[in-house]
Amino acid sequence: MVILLSRQFTRWVLVASLIAWPVAYFAMDRWIRGFAYHIDLVSTLPLFILAASRIGENSLVK
Repeated sequence: MVILLSRQFTRWVLVASLIAWPVAYFAMDRWIRGFAYHIDLVSTLPLFILAASRIGENSLVK
């Protein structure tokens, strides 16, 4: 029972993440372009992916 609930919850979290990540990326990119000095988000994308994977790894271990 717990495993079934965990699978369903994980599935919804993954679906929400797949929707939220691109939306957040485009919103941040549009917001950052309004500043005179801004960074290119494409070059920092691997850092975001690494950070998300490390956070996910730590949350699964504990």
